[in-house]
Amino acid sequence: HNNLGNTLRMQGKVKEAIRHLKWAVELRDEDPSAHHNMGVALAMTGRFDKALEHFQQAQRLAPDWLAPSMRMAWILATHPDPQLRDPEGAIRLAEHAAGLTNHQQPLVLDTLAAAYAAAERFDEAVTTARQALNLAGALGSKVTDQFRRRLELYQQRKPYREALSRSDMFNDQ
Repeated sequence: HNNLGNTLRMQGKVKEAIRHLKWAVELRDEDPSAHHNMGVALAMTGRFDKALEHFQQAQRLAPDWLAPSMRMAWILATHPDPQLRDPEGAIRLAEHAAGLTNHQQPLVLDTLAAAYAAAERFDEAVTTARQALNLAGALGSKVTDQFRRRLELYQQRKPYREALSRSDMFNDQ
């Protein structure tokens, strides 16, 4: 059910995916992958509070798995609803992820920069966003334009906020 649900999600059949992922979680509650995949699918439908619960469970079960930490950090740092944002929690998660990657993964650093900006720590956000941009450029990444736009926001002392309608932030890249 986990594999089928994840495949359906990647095909854009999110409602059907959630049904299978629900079964996967019920059958194997201690499977971090099932919780992570359920979190991704729920986030794609805008149910971020429930998605966070599943990401937290996945992280509890696999503390050094990067994906759940990153997805939680991104929601907590960039969600437009202040009730869902938790900048300090986002920083904690993103700093943990950055440590796991030796500060060498551009998407991790981009998330950490967004978390710093959410907490109004703009100098750290700018420094970290520049590191992310430099690494992304060195790797030939296609996300450099997005990184550059966020860096410009942080230089203006503004945080980045995700658009509510954007479900693609949880699509696999």
